[in-house]
Amino acid sequence: ITEIMFAIGRGIQIIGRSEEDSFPADVEEIPSIGSINSPDAEAIAELEPDIILITDKVPAEKIAEIREKNIPTVVINTPQTFEGIYDSIKYIGRVLNGEKAAYSYVVDMQGDISTMLINNAGNEKHKVCIVTEYSEETDTVITSKANLSKYGYYEDVIKTVGGKSCDINEDPYYIVCIGEKLKTQVEKSTAMQDLAAVKMGRVYYVYEESFEIRSQRSVNALYAIAEVMGYTLL
Repeated sequence: ITEIMFAIGRGIQIIGRSEEDSFPADVEEIPSIGSINSPDAEAIAELEPDIILITDKVPAEKIAEIREKNIPTVVINTPQTFEGIYDSIKYIGRVLNGEKAAYSYVVDMQGDISTMLINNAGNEKHKVCIVTEYSEETDTVITSKANLSKYGYYEDVIKTVGGKSCDINEDPYYIVCIGEKLKTQVEKSTAMQDLAAVKMGRVYYVYEESFEIRSQRSVNALYAIAEVMGYTLL
């Protein structure tokens, strides 16, 4: 929410933020009102905001505690699809009377992505497997395709960029790991050594925040997958 507000020119309106916020750098000058898991309702009220924007990742009991302060509160749902990122930006824009700036920002994002897809329309679409977790005890991996209830968004990113998603047992051409440590674990895994992607060095990693921070920066996740697939970026 914080990153989207800055992106559409509404960062100046923020008088309090969660301690997890780290981007852009200007956010460090804004007072912290606690973590996402435990926001301080009293500290929020003392700032006398006109409106509170709060993520649905905050525990329900904490949201209820904040609502008791009788300050207009809007809960922003975490996008579960890439298209949902656009909807989230536009919704926050409407809430803050910045609808025009938000819609313009979305149009620019969509335009850049469409241009990239058009420029790479002739590329062969090899299968991509996203590895999200690794169990050292059983020497097995968990993939986004095998756990759609938790990682359905990851699969949607592959779909949005025009890729073909697959599970680890479906002979992926590319393996994309969430985090550098996970990439090392996959490459060293005894169970993975027979995979062509491992043998041919087609194991990559992307930063977890690119997928988990669902803001305008989510385009970084899409570009990361596109780059792995051999796309020419803008």
